[in-house]
Amino acid sequence: MMRESDNPAISVIITVFNSEKTLQRCLISIASQSFQDFEVICINDGSCDGSLSILENYARKDNRFRVISQPNKGVAMARQAALDASKGTFSIHVDSDDWVEPDMLEGMINVALSEDADLVICDFLKEWPDKKEIISQKPRELDSAIILGQMFSELHGSLCNKLIRNATILHSGIKFEEGLNSCEDQLFVMRLLSSPIKVSYINKPYYHYIINTGQQSITQNWFRTPVSQRLLFIKNAEKLVNTDYQIDCFKEYVARIAYDATRSDKEFCPSFRQAFFDYWPQIKRASIPLYRKVIIWLALIGIRIPR
Repeated sequence: MMRESDNPAISVIITVFNSEKTLQRCLISIASQSFQDFEVICINDGSCDGSLSILENYARKDNRFRVISQPNKGVAMARQAALDASKGTFSIHVDSDDWVEPDMLEGMINVALSEDADLVICDFLKEWPDKKEIISQKPRELDSAIILGQMFSELHGSLCNKLIRNATILHSGIKFEEGLNSCEDQLFVMRLLSSPIKVSYINKPYYHYIINTGQQSITQNWFRTPVSQRLLFIKNAEKLVNTDYQIDCFKEYVARIAYDATRSDKEFCPSFRQAFFDYWPQIKRASIPLYRKVIIWLALIGIRIPR
């Protein structure tokens, strides 16, 4: 398969780390798209299984696929390397454990072009081994400031259901946060939304988000990520909130993370207690049950309530 031009309409970005068991399915779903004017930038982030061989095989038979191999630097820097190398008018990310519907690119770029959108959001399918569920991602309003607030709770932070105009990224000057390897995509999208941009939504579940694959995924690591990573996200996200709605959403998010930390044997330690103590003014004003606030406060003064 040949690329239609040196500057394709869409750059599909795939970050890969030890994904040999699911990678073929992912790549096939992209190669089979009804819309053909795209490139695929595959970042092999230090895989030690057969992932690189699979990627190189695809690149040999289809020159729309490009492979960049680097020592393991984490998902944030892998995404940034791919974005820096991209040539598309738009970009979208696909995780190597997931797969997409054959008309995803066509459907999303049609909306982007017809509505002159900077960002197009679609629904997705969340899939477990024994069930699946359509997750609606319809924003309350197509207003970037409102959507930014919703990113703390109601809307998924992933880049995988979002087609973004690359010129908008370049104009904003945003980058992936080095060292942040959980919620790095959420922070990236929030930084993009911190300026007024044109957002569109399409109510189609094009993306299949796979749960419990058993893979050492580069992206599906939220529940295995130290609270220190969540705190790094919080510190960066706090700089973006300024409306009353965004501030309320932020307070509730911090309170949820603090509560989770108090229930974790692994993460509950003095350094985390000090960090959350700094956020107590936001936590005590958050709209969460009173008993959770009590548990958090007791934890902050060194009294931990067992689970």
